[in-house]
Amino acid sequence: MIILLVLMYLVFAAIGLALYALTAYSLYTMATRRGIANAWLAWVPIANLYILAQILRTLNILGFEIPMFTVVYPVAAIVVGVLGQIKVIGPLLSFCYFIMSLFALNKLYRMYAPANATLYTILSIFGIPAPFLVYSIRNNQPVEVA
Repeated sequence: MIILLVLMYLVFAAIGLALYALTAYSLYTMATRRGIANAWLAWVPIANLYILAQILRTLNILGFEIPMFTVVYPVAAIVVGVLGQIKVIGPLLSFCYFIMSLFALNKLYRMYAPANATLYTILSIFGIPAPFLVYSIRNNQPVEVA
């Protein structure tokens, strides 16, 4: 029984690493094509959120533009990681971060795949499709969106 649990853990860990590498490669490609300095940070956990924010430049959520988004996005991930286990605050922070991430992905999709942005955002709610979707748009020419 223990061997089966260890095997399952190793399989899920390998899948998680593969999905992370797929996303990192995609963000690295986008950042390099946009001429963003230190594009290699796309391979570093948390720092890859900085690269994504650099690609997006700004984020507007329901008419509110997040100030200093390139700093706020990675810091928000750290805050959720640290405070995420607190009973009431943790789930609330996690939900807010999830919503912010969906808006960030939606903007990325609108920039790189405008015709499919809504569909891609809906699929990204489920998590696992997001790395494949980001990978599929990595070589597209970006368009400017608000």
